[in-house]
Amino acid sequence: MPVRKIPKNYLSVTGGFASQKNGRMLGFESLLEKEHMLLLEFDDAVDHFEEQPVTIRIPGTSKSYTPDVLIHFRPTQENPSAGCPLLVEVKHTEQLMLR
Repeated sequence: MPVRKIPKNYLSVTGGFASQKNGRMLGFESLLEKEHMLLLEFDDAVDHFEEQPVTIRIPGTSKSYTPDVLIHFRPTQENPSAGCPLLVEVKHTEQLMLR
C-alpha cells in the first residue's frame, strides 16, 4: 500500500492503473510511470509491484523522498537471489543527465 496519496496535478497526468497482477488499482504521477507499470504487469519475472512504497528521510535535513515503485521478483532455479526487491524511481533519460 502506498505511504502517501498521489494528489491531482494539473501540470502532469495522474491517475489509476488497474493491475491484475496486484489485484487492485495503483496510482501514478506521470505517463512514464503508467507505462512502466504496464511493462511490469506483463513481465513474467515480476511477481508484484507497489506504488509509492516507502518514504526515505534525508539525513541532516527535514526533507524526505518517496520513490515511485517497489518491484518484487519471482526467484528462479537459475537465479534464486532474483527474489530480492528493487526500489525504482522512474525518470526520463534527460532528467538523469548531470549538468
